[in-house]
Amino acid sequence: MGEPEANHRQLGLFSATAAVIATMIGAGIWGTTGGFAFKLGTDTAVLLVWLFCGLLALTGALSLGELGGMMPRAGGCYIFTRHVYGPT
Repeated sequence: MGEPEANHRQLGLFSATAAVIATMIGAGIWGTTGGFAFKLGTDTAVLLVWLFCGLLALTGALSLGELGGMMPRAGGCYIFTRHVYGPT
């Protein structure tokens, strides 16, 4: 076991933005919107639900970003969980 490899940050702004958009939107947007739009009844309600869910997703993203800034090592959520609960 040698020295751990250094992190190589290779994602630029465009690549990271494209990855986030692809992950958040995905294909489910086309299948689920009609169902809950029908149940909500108004366009305003649909937009408010989308806004609320977007804000909820933003809080999760900002939390993970803050954790990544505090612990800048490869491993992501595994590293954060290991820091809280210790090695198993």
